[in-house]
Amino acid sequence: MSRLADRIDTTGLQALDGFSFPALTSPESLTRAAAVAERCQRALDWLAEILGKRPAFTLVVASQRDWQRVALIPLYGMPHAFPGLIVTGTEPSAFWHDYAHTLLADLSPSGRQQLATVYGNPPQLGERFADLVVVHELTHLFHNYDEHTGLTDFPRLWLAELFANIALHGYITDNEPDQLPALQTICQLTWNAPTTRWPVTDLNRMEASLATGPLNYVWFQLRLIVIAQAIWQADGADSLRAFRDTLTARDLTDTEILDTIHAIAPQAATALRRWPA
Repeated sequence: MSRLADRIDTTGLQALDGFSFPALTSPESLTRAAAVAERCQRALDWLAEILGKRPAFTLVVASQRDWQRVALIPLYGMPHAFPGLIVTGTEPSAFWHDYAHTLLADLSPSGRQQLATVYGNPPQLGERFADLVVVHELTHLFHNYDEHTGLTDFPRLWLAELFANIALHGYITDNEPDQLPALQTICQLTWNAPTTRWPVTDLNRMEASLATGPLNYVWFQLRLIVIAQAIWQADGADSLRAFRDTLTARDLTDTEILDTIHAIAPQAATALRRWPA
C-alpha cells in the first residue's frame, strides 16, 4: 500500500537548500518557509539525540493556492504530519483568530490583559503560537502511525498527542526559551477557563471533537500542553523517553494508563484524573 505522502502534487513548489530533509515551499513565502524549516531542523537534531532515530520526511510550507494539492487535511493552515510528510501553511489559519476570540469571552479582566500582553490586542495567536506547532508535528514521526486506519502505537489518541506536546514543551524550554510565554500563556488561560462551552471534553473522545470544527480540538491540544509541561518538568528528556517506552504498543486500561503516567510525573497524573476539571 503506497504512502499518502507519495501522492501529493509538488508541482511549482520551490526547494529550500541547507537542510537535512527536503523542504519545499510556495515561492511567494521563502523567508517564512525558511524560518519554519530552520526550527524543524533544530527540533529534528534535538529529538534524534533524545529518541535515537531520525525519520525521513519532506517538509512542505504551502500557500492557500497550493494547499489542496499538497495537504492531507483540507482545512487550510492546520499543521499535520503523516509518515514521510509534514505540511504547514505560509499564513496562519483563521481558526487561531477564532479560538482567541472565543476564549476572550471566558476570561477575567486579568486573563484578557495577559492575552493582550503576549499576543497583542487583538490577539495575534497565529503569528505568535502557530509556527511552534511544527515541533509537535515532527514528534509524531518518532512513533508509529498507520495513516490508513488512523491508529497509533499509543493505546489512545490523546496519549499520542500528549507525547508530541511533551516534546514541544521540552524543545522550546531547551532551545528557544524566549518563546515560552507564547507557548504557555494561551495554554494556561485555556486550562483556567470554564469548560462548559465545549461540546466534547472527554479525553477518550478527543477525535470526536473534530466533528464540531477545529476549535474544540484546539482546546484539547492546548490543555494537553499544560499536562505536558508537568511531565517535562518531572525529569526532562528522561520523562519523554519513559512516556514513549512505557505507553506504546500496549493494550492498557484507563486506570493502567494513569498509573503508568503517575510513575513518570505524579502531578500530571493527578491533573489527568480530574480532567476536565
